[in-house]
Amino acid sequence: MLPAHVLVVDDESLIRMNLRALLEDLGFRVSEAANGREGLEACDREAPDLVLADLRMPEMDGLSLITALHDKSPDIPVIVVSGTGSVRDAMEAVRRGAWDYITKPVEDQEEFIIIVERTLERARLITENRRYREHLEELVAERTEKLHEQAVMLEQEITERQMAQEQLELRQRQLQELNATLEQRVIDEVEKNREKDRLMSHQARLAAMGEMLSNIAHQWRQPLNSLGLIIQNLQQDYSANMLDKDLLKEYVTSSMDTLCYMSRTISDFQHYFRPNREPGPFDIATTIRETVKLVEPSLQAAGISVRIHDMGTYCVSGFANEFAQVILNIINNAKDALIERGVRNPAIDITCGCKDDCISVSICDNGGGIPAEVMEKIFDPYFTTKVKSQGTGLGLYMAKMIIGKGMGGRLTARNTAEGAEFILEIARQRHQAAAPSASQKSA
Repeated sequence: MLPAHVLVVDDESLIRMNLRALLEDLGFRVSEAANGREGLEACDREAPDLVLADLRMPEMDGLSLITALHDKSPDIPVIVVSGTGSVRDAMEAVRRGAWDYITKPVEDQEEFIIIVERTLERARLITENRRYREHLEELVAERTEKLHEQAVMLEQEITERQMAQEQLELRQRQLQELNATLEQRVIDEVEKNREKDRLMSHQARLAAMGEMLSNIAHQWRQPLNSLGLIIQNLQQDYSANMLDKDLLKEYVTSSMDTLCYMSRTISDFQHYFRPNREPGPFDIATTIRETVKLVEPSLQAAGISVRIHDMGTYCVSGFANEFAQVILNIINNAKDALIERGVRNPAIDITCGCKDDCISVSICDNGGGIPAEVMEKIFDPYFTTKVKSQGTGLGLYMAKMIIGKGMGGRLTARNTAEGAEFILEIARQRHQAAAPSASQKSA
């Protein structure tokens, strides 16, 4: 296996020479670039495993290099090696995609080595995790294809049996034997179909867990980076004899605020996958608000606004968490379409109302709508317009099953003048006390 390849981007030749000597002593392959433009060209040409970049450089500075590299090759880790010592510069670099920050000149070589090796190990684990996930998806796809082939063979076999039954109607004894055989086959196939439904439900749940983990990661990434910078600043200030009581208190307060925020994030998500063991009454409006709250940070990061209209109290009977999964799936599909199509001022509108004891929930976006040739297939199992690594094709299928079979309602879709609209229609629960929210149930 080739040693890791490190690209050093710095306009000071002495710094590049020192870093090259230190890295080559550790067994790394090293290449150099004198500015951000040369560094970006070197990344396109050589695809290094790690980039060490200065911030202050001519032609293209370090922040511009980080942004361009993150857009083109987000898997290549970048460590900022800068002499500015500015917390603001460090935080801006991390916000743009940098993985870590080191001040120069590098005086603590052991710490420098630890940071470099830790970053390379983290990148390796991320790559291995992605490959493992892709492998699992291929296995699921292969199993799905086999199930489909079995279903086709089963339909053909049933047809052949029916034809044989018609031909043997004149022979009563043989007909009875055939009926007994068919009855047993029907029982076996019903059990197989139930198992297939359980598999689909499990796959949809895994996809939902992936969405939730993505949202948790999105909300934790910046706080973790902030805590890392605070810890680094503590060490630097202590080494420089600048750490007095007031500054220490400021660092502790900032750290505790960040930890409280992360704790609240876990509290928001922890009830989400707790199954409702028995169906019961719940308020649709409250469930919708809490679901939107879970994904709101990722929507805001994508520049997507969510507008909720006419949210009174609408009590229905069913499983609150399953209903929340339906809302989450439709919102995530709208988010993906808005991002993919680059819509200006992207927005999702959610409206809830009641007419003749029927509650109607409308979820609209301004993403241009669903193509006509796709519209009639969107609720089919395993049908998806996304790439294999981003979708299983089970989300809308399971959503229709939850609303239809689980709650006795109806889920439909149509195109409006601006985009797609999904409509959920559910019978209203009469003479019920106000239903507790999902978070109250988890308390």
